Amino acid sequence: MSILDVNMYLKKLDKSKATGLDDVGPNILSMCSDVIAPALTYIFNLSIKSGKFPSIFKTARVCPIFKSGDACNPDNYRPIAVLPCLSKIIERHIANSGISFTTTGWASENTKETKGGVYLGLWRICKVERYHSDRVHPCNSLDGTANEWFAVVQAMAVFGFSGILVSMFLCILYLFFEKYKKNSEIGAIAGIICIITGIMYLIGCIVFATKKNKYYEDTDRTKYPLEYGFYLAILAILSEIAGGVLLLVEIKTTNTSQHRYDSSSRTDEQI
Repeated sequence: MSILDVNMYLKKLDKSKATGLDDVGPNILSMCSDVIAPALTYIFNLSIKSGKFPSIFKTARVCPIFKSGDACNPDNYRPIAVLPCLSKIIERHIANSGISFTTTGWASENTKETKGGVYLGLWRICKVERYHSDRVHPCNSLDGTANEWFAVVQAMAVFGFSGILVSMFLCILYLFFEKYKKNSEIGAIAGIICIITGIMYLIGCIVFATKKNKYYEDTDRTKYPLEYGFYLAILAILSEIAGGVLLLVEIKTTNTSQHRYDSSSRTDEQI
């Protein structure tokens, strides 16, 4: 996590949210973000490196929220745990970094003439010093860019990844739950989502491959070959589209067989 990331997270805190037990509200953190970001970055990186989450970040203020009915009945209240604002920052960073397409292995610039390597992704750009490659180097965030072609790539990737998750959930319902196995509409929706979002993701990858050398102003002399992250995305896209097509074919075949069986049964009954 870089200082720029922490500073950005602090400035984007929702000012309307309540404070935790530390009584440090989002307004204070946002106003002081430029001053406290370096120290917080060190703490957050130390927590991630050690694998230990500070207990103070896990201590929540529990507030009862009234639902309905008799206000004197404790059962008519539901508890709400309000964590410190700082814990939300590190949680957001880990969640963003945990998504597969946040890897910086989409393209790279790493030649003998340069003093280090530059690794590009959809959401991060990282620079590594050639003679200090074992050191941990901070990355710069690329989300929220005003570049039109790059924003299109990010949007297409988000739609594609979301489509994979939604279709996977629908396929699980259709294949493994007896209640939904005979509901061909669920399977058909999953197949259509796979195909549409897969095509959108593929368009994003094509745009990235053709425009990737425009990351910097010096792109006339700098080329960025594609890396493993890009090819894994292509593999995932092709698998998603193929899965959607096969699912639709399977549903059509099943419905046709069921229709023939029903017709045969009615004919036998008439005879």
